Amino acid sequence: MQADLQWRWTYKPPSGSAVLWRSACAISDLPGLDWLVPDAAEHRLVYFSASGLPQWDYQVRLGFDFSPAGVCQVTNHALWVTDWRLGRIECRSVFGHSLGRAPPLPDGACRSPADICSTREGHLLLTDLSSSRLYRLDAEGRHLATIELGKGDRPLRPSYVDCCHDNGFIAVSDIENGRAAVLNPRGDLLAFLWAASTEDEPQQPFGLRFDVSGRHVLLCDSGAHRVARHSLEGAFVDAPISGGQIKPESAETAAWRPRGLACSGSPANGICVVAAGSQGRDSLHCFGRLP
Repeated sequence: MQADLQWRWTYKPPSGSAVLWRSACAISDLPGLDWLVPDAAEHRLVYFSASGLPQWDYQVRLGFDFSPAGVCQVTNHALWVTDWRLGRIECRSVFGHSLGRAPPLPDGACRSPADICSTREGHLLLTDLSSSRLYRLDAEGRHLATIELGKGDRPLRPSYVDCCHDNGFIAVSDIENGRAAVLNPRGDLLAFLWAASTEDEPQQPFGLRFDVSGRHVLLCDSGAHRVARHSLEGAFVDAPISGGQIKPESAETAAWRPRGLACSGSPANGICVVAAGSQGRDSLHCFGRLP
């Protein structure tokens, strides 16, 4: 993480409109389309430029009954999108055309698909809010393996997921139990994200991403109003992003609640964070190195 990471811009929907944003995706090889945000309230995917302007001409309409939760880009031309309400996983072209639906998982599994990400092998990892499992799919959405994330009184119940394309490590957040963890490529637990003092413990972990170096996990800690950085061994390093960096400062920005984030491979684009707001006033913020 660069020491000069600073707030660059904020986008808030117009007054009177309501959105439901909980995740974001960095887009590559589409000039002028740099970030993609699923909007469950309006059943669509919204592209944003590097300067924070919504690109309405390229929004992806998913249908009135599709409630997108997670999205990832798998090729220059294709996206995978999850529908947590109806339990669907669909492949779409980057401009919205349907490319097919993932085949059903074994035994009716994954009733509430949430987040989805790509792996270094070109596979997909899928979380299920109704279980303590991750599902590994091939590039066509076919089931390859089920990863059990523990048994007993408090198994991991993954909500958000990311995979490091350098080392294959997996990071998951468990909103229900207030935890986040790093797994090896097989899905074995390596470490919970922990801290040296109680005040630095993750309070309400939501979205998370490996940073561009692959050596740290960035975690949306909504309860502490920040994005925290952790080592792969779980140790708290610092909190490079907080609402206090947003301009102009206000009570609303100081108490912001980050829910999802995306990291661009381009230092110029930096990190994009989705924050929850009241009455459908979710917002999008970009942080990075200023020119």
